[in-house]
Amino acid sequence: MSTLVEPHEALQLAEKQTAYHTKAVRRLDCSATDLNDLLEIARGLQPKDVFKEYQEIRFVYEYLHMGEGLSAVRELIKSWIDKVENIADVESLMSRKKAWKVLNGFAVFKMKEQSGVAWSRLCDHGRTDADLENKNHPQTIVFIALTKLDYDNGFFMPLESGTYVCIDSTADIVYPPSGGGMGVMMYLNI
Repeated sequence: MSTLVEPHEALQLAEKQTAYHTKAVRRLDCSATDLNDLLEIARGLQPKDVFKEYQEIRFVYEYLHMGEGLSAVRELIKSWIDKVENIADVESLMSRKKAWKVLNGFAVFKMKEQSGVAWSRLCDHGRTDADLENKNHPQTIVFIALTKLDYDNGFFMPLESGTYVCIDSTADIVYPPSGGGMGVMMYLNI
């Protein structure tokens, strides 16, 4: 769920959120070939049925059916989580410790193009998914860019392909109405 923000206000918010979240951008430890292979798989994936069924809802991104791509995505996620340094880095960035189970979920996503010029704002009162299920242990979202992500393709900040950003799942974020950017997201219990 989201609310709409006018473009002039949204650009100011976008600059602030980019400045704030830039400190949490890291280069993915993965070969360019693996990343390109994963991108090719992702380009062939279709949105999950719920996103087709509820076209009138202003989703900022769509989760894609992973199908045959599931093993490649799992391999990427597992290799990222298995690096102790990655978990320690997220703990440091978020100033909190991991739960006994680190991974809460993952998906391949595609930013969804919106009609009009208003930006979408996701904030605490509009969240309904996993990020607010357990208020005793907040979550972190890791967005891994398969394509270059930025305002021109629906993402909330510039992010080069092969990099990732960690954000608090309840962060107040504005998304532009453009779409098309693709990546992998992980929900971590950190």
